[in-house]
Amino acid sequence: MEQIEYYFKLNGISPLQILKSNSLSLNNEEAFDKDFFNCFKINRKLLFGSKNYKKVAFDLYSTFYKNEFVIKTAFINSKLMNSKAICSEEYPLLDSRIDLISINGKSIAYEIKTKYDNLKRLNKQLFDYSKCFEFVYVICSKNKVNSVKLKVPAYVGIYSYSDKSSKTIFDIERNADYSPNINSRSILATLSDSEMIRLFKESNRDKVLQMFSFDKINLKYKSFLKRKYNKKSTLLREESISLIK
Repeated sequence: MEQIEYYFKLNGISPLQILKSNSLSLNNEEAFDKDFFNCFKINRKLLFGSKNYKKVAFDLYSTFYKNEFVIKTAFINSKLMNSKAICSEEYPLLDSRIDLISINGKSIAYEIKTKYDNLKRLNKQLFDYSKCFEFVYVICSKNKVNSVKLKVPAYVGIYSYSDKSSKTIFDIERNADYSPNINSRSILATLSDSEMIRLFKESNRDKVLQMFSFDKINLKYKSFLKRKYNKKSTLLREESISLIK
């Protein structure tokens, strides 16, 4: 990567500005090569040799512009790869969308805030997550740790990472406590009628609340998520390996 940085510096190219304003196509190699040339005015194989085009993009973003995709991929590789947890991304929940979830006995929601993100919606997002997941974490750039600590409730855990190196290493700043807001009604609100019938043999949520305890509902919910995202979890792990190796 030093050779790449030298080339960009020599030719007055600002990779950060280019990557922030353009998204390199990852649909296919031909489209990526066209976009890469339009962005950097050079054949990417001259700089990166025979590297897979997705690997090239990941290396570029990791070095010059650590966006959410980079952090999410690195976190899966670093913290979730050796566990038996089922993980998924962009999970829709109530009025929010969780960046990353993992289920392995415990249900955990992760919200990613890079150095380029603001924290305006953070508390609302975390509050939504805490209604359905047992533990909630923020993954943020080190330069945001103090701001996050001041802003979020004490039960929210925090992971940090440094922007100074292309290799993304995570530190635990604070462990999460069990969510004080998790409740059966919110969990049931995330399920469709067909999912309700599959899990509880009943689509009427008020009846289910009368029939089942919170522990039973939560257990069924976690089992449901593990089954639903088992295949996707395998694909996410395989992709993180291929990009970071």
